[in-house]
Amino acid sequence: MTPSVRLFIAEEQEQLGRLADAFGTADLCLRDLDANPGTRNREVVQQRCHALHVGLRARVGQVVVVVPSPTPPELRVTVAGDPLNPALYGAPMIVSPGEVPVTATAAGSLSWRATVRVAPGATESVRVELARASVAAPVGVSVTPVSRPAPVVTSPPVVEPGATPGRTQRTLGWVAAGGAVAFLAGGVVASVVQDGESAISWTTVVA
Repeated sequence: MTPSVRLFIAEEQEQLGRLADAFGTADLCLRDLDANPGTRNREVVQQRCHALHVGLRARVGQVVVVVPSPTPPELRVTVAGDPLNPALYGAPMIVSPGEVPVTATAAGSLSWRATVRVAPGATESVRVELARASVAAPVGVSVTPVSRPAPVVTSPPVVEPGATPGRTQRTLGWVAAGGAVAFLAGGVVASVVQDGESAISWTTVVA
């Protein structure tokens, strides 16, 4: 990115009210010009970038973030929503004036958040204070066994032989059949006797 492009971006950021961004871009413009002496229209670009840089310095604020010592593990700090480079811990950081949110997180600690009111041209400091996260004790879960009622076994009803209609009917049937057989047998005997009587004389007839 050329210094001319950085100048254009810085002027646009100023118009949008992003003063801290515009100040940073103007500063990069001046650094690029120093590193590239042969830049086209170098004098014009340098004058405009310098004027913008000086004018914005009085309109922006600064925030100094002080972190605990030693630095907590996995510490992450943000200022106005932007991550803060660890190299800038304890050093002034350019911010747009107004209410500036500062957050911090670290391993084993609760999240921390603060809001700093910064006036144009002022420098404010904020100290990060992290509280250790309490480890919740494991909660015991008691399990109450659920008792189930014993299964009810129903015995089949005992039916007396004489009280069963089917069996009674079958018995009567067999009795009737037996009587018929006896009757038929008696008829046969009587028939034999009758036939015998016609051929042979019997003195005694057995019924």
